[in-house]
Amino acid sequence: MKKSKSPKLVFSHDLHVIREEREKLSLKENLRVIRKALAVSLKTKTPLSLIVALLGFAFAFVPALISSVLRLFTDEIQTMATGGEYEMPRVLWLFGALILLHIVQVCFGVISDYSRGCDSIRTQKYLNEHIVDVTCDIKYQYIENQSEFAQKVHFATTYAGNRVAGSIQSIIGWLQLLVTFISILVLLWGVAPVLAIMLFVTSIPAAVLSYIQRDETYVQNVKYMMEGALVIHYMQILTRHNPFNDICHFRIFDYLKCKFRELCDDYTGKKNAVTRKHVLINGAADLIRNLVYVAVLLITAARIYEDPLLGLGTFTLTMSLAKQFQNATSNLLVRGGLFLSDIPYMRDFFSLDELGKETRDTAAEPREEGSIEFENVDFTYPGTERQILHNVNVKIRDGECVAIVGENGSGKSTFVSLLCGMYSPDNGKVKIGGSNVEENVTAARRTISAVFQNFGKYDATLRHNITVSDPDRKEENEDEVLWKLCELTGFAECVKEQNNGFDEEIGNFAQKGNDLSGGQWQKLALTRALWRNKARIMVLDEPTAALDPIAEADIYRNFASITGGRTTVMVSHRLGITSIVDRVLVFRDGKIVEDGSHAELMKNNGYYAEMYRAQAKWYIDTETGVNNG
Repeated sequence: MKKSKSPKLVFSHDLHVIREEREKLSLKENLRVIRKALAVSLKTKTPLSLIVALLGFAFAFVPALISSVLRLFTDEIQTMATGGEYEMPRVLWLFGALILLHIVQVCFGVISDYSRGCDSIRTQKYLNEHIVDVTCDIKYQYIENQSEFAQKVHFATTYAGNRVAGSIQSIIGWLQLLVTFISILVLLWGVAPVLAIMLFVTSIPAAVLSYIQRDETYVQNVKYMMEGALVIHYMQILTRHNPFNDICHFRIFDYLKCKFRELCDDYTGKKNAVTRKHVLINGAADLIRNLVYVAVLLITAARIYEDPLLGLGTFTLTMSLAKQFQNATSNLLVRGGLFLSDIPYMRDFFSLDELGKETRDTAAEPREEGSIEFENVDFTYPGTERQILHNVNVKIRDGECVAIVGENGSGKSTFVSLLCGMYSPDNGKVKIGGSNVEENVTAARRTISAVFQNFGKYDATLRHNITVSDPDRKEENEDEVLWKLCELTGFAECVKEQNNGFDEEIGNFAQKGNDLSGGQWQKLALTRALWRNKARIMVLDEPTAALDPIAEADIYRNFASITGGRTTVMVSHRLGITSIVDRVLVFRDGKIVEDGSHAELMKNNGYYAEMYRAQAKWYIDTETGVNNG
């Protein structure tokens, strides 16, 4: 069986590669991405924000309306000052209208800000839920960072997601700006067409620069993402408590702080260089935009000089609209360009949805038989060249207890990962109960109960931490059943110490700070595996690694009761366990080099016997608890 290719998103450090990947997108693909973004954006909008968006089209006329009223009011004041005829009610009405328009504009701005804040909360909630859904649905190989999944998630949550969620607001905002732009253009054109043309032309450089800078920012975000992630990684090392015993003991704070500052200075230096460049260029563009006001002032003054009847109202109108028109023009061009430059972010966000998903059968039942068979299995981890398993052939009978031993990197844990359907072999078949694991991964996993090296530690009650392996299992006397399992695994003593028994909350975030020791967590994990009583196979990957020798010996003494006649595959570096199993599979360089009972392999005096004798002095007799060394 050949490995399938996964969708690829290149997080390259080569700027040319990044741009080439973006330029491959066709117009059709861009439109598809935009449609998906708009659909997501609608989901994150509150009813209030949609109402505000619609009202925004009416309020888009307010700037032009304010300037028009201001023009009329200025003309009335000029008439009053020169002794001409005027109507006081009209003056007061215009004055009141100006105040009312400004108040309404401010109130609408407050409501708009509030709706955006609500949208922001909904957006973050949606993005978090989406990332969680993607992570839970994709194939396990991506969790192990194939196709740089971790980088994709970081990029989506940091940059891309907000672009997607804000896409519809960007389009609505652009259309509202268009309304404002046209309404102001009509008024300025009526004063002097050249004014509108000048203001429009001088706004173009800033808009073009903004688009270019947005493009550069995207490229830089991708290029320097790994550097930024490394800075965060070192910060987490220095601020989280888990490794502090090691850090405190060896006094390596100075080294870590130096490394953190070095990485931080390098990362911020690169980002600052881009920022400085943008500030200088933007400053030049702003200078051009502001110099045009001198020309606007002169042209307006000349028009009034030629036609005094235009009055000071025209001057007020022109000067108030000039800045607004320039802003509207710049924003119109900039937002249009920015929306186009956001498409790569959107594409990157949706690339997460294109990753291969696991096929799950919610109605699947565990296999009735627990036999295991590997037929000509080869395996290479995605993204690597080294083959981990080479032509592995082995059969494990139903109810047989097998230990898998070997040096680090020999393929032991990979064997377990393939058995549990976490990966698919490059070639060959993995079978459980005579059926190919890949035909129904859900059924295969429900046939297996497992304790992995990195087992879960959940901030919840003891009961939930145990029963989570099979939440559908219902027992009328649940506490009694749980207690019997805890006695088998040696976890009963820990339960006794809890004020609320099985309902005591544990973990780092427990209200009473009630966390367990490493050995207690391992016993809990073993108890969790036993709760899944319909499983015909037990997989135990280093199940006693965190236990002291006495506790380990207790587990070995109860081993037959713990396994309960189920097929058991036990991976361990501690070869003392091999004396209580039916059979030992010895892995070396991705192959099974020896297969037999402990006594048979010791008699053969091969690789296994050599490893066993090298470790023998550390083993505990499973019956007496006495050191055999």
